[in-house]
Amino acid sequence: MLEWVKKIFTIDNIPFDTFKETSFNEFADTNPIMQMFSLENVKKFEDKLGKDWWKSE
Repeated sequence: MLEWVKKIFTIDNIPFDTFKETSFNEFADTNPIMQMFSLENVKKFEDKLGKDWWKSE
């Protein structure tokens, strides 16, 4: 897939030097650990613990 993306970017003259091949679990919404820190879960914490739940006292 990376090679396909490189070809499309080359055709459209878009630089792709910063792209690198990685595993699917590196994407935050597919990684179970990163899902714990999703915006939806943060909102749940705010509802239960208040807006500043993450700040130390």
